[in-house]
Amino acid sequence: MKKVYFVRHGQVQSNIDNTGQDSSEKLTELGLKQAEFVAKRIKKLGVETILSSSYDRALQTAEVIEHESSAGIVISDLFIEVVQPREYIGRSIHDPEIRENMKLRKKNMNDPHWKYSNEETFFEMLERAKKAIKMIESREEEVVCVVTHGEFLRLLIAVLAFGNDLKSEDWIHFRSFMKTTNTGITYCIYDSESKEERKWKLISWNDHAHLG
Repeated sequence: MKKVYFVRHGQVQSNIDNTGQDSSEKLTELGLKQAEFVAKRIKKLGVETILSSSYDRALQTAEVIEHESSAGIVISDLFIEVVQPREYIGRSIHDPEIRENMKLRKKNMNDPHWKYSNEETFFEMLERAKKAIKMIESREEEVVCVVTHGEFLRLLIAVLAFGNDLKSEDWIHFRSFMKTTNTGITYCIYDSESKEERKWKLISWNDHAHLG
């Protein structure tokens, strides 16, 4: 049975400002401390490998965990954050223009060919999540840490829960209901030999006791 600990990266300034992010944003001073706290918890769990998003904020978090646990890092773009339109970068999510665009994208979510800009469609991010899950399943290690991002983490868990039955309207409700904390730990198990239809189980969601 495989144990998988999903970790959201530490805090970045855009988390505070509620602005659109790019891939190069670095952890804040608090974000680095959060990474140190979660690393000390992960160290006790016997993690054998760390799968990390290639984005700087996730990789910084993974490197702190690596330093504590001595587990090597495997970097993969499969675990990057859900890609938003480039026009969102640095702009507040409360910007009226951004809000209107979000409504437009939501309206067209079920059209696999509709795009506003360079963002991932619902169908594209769904396929990426499935590939990420397959990658985790294929690893030989029995204890795995995955360092990723808030929205993509929620998507991964939604796919594990609903499988191919996940619809865009389910995702919209799931995304707004299931919240994450910077460096929160979500613990799942994967039993490849289980006779149940769902071989994955969610054990705990967004455990952030290490932050006090």
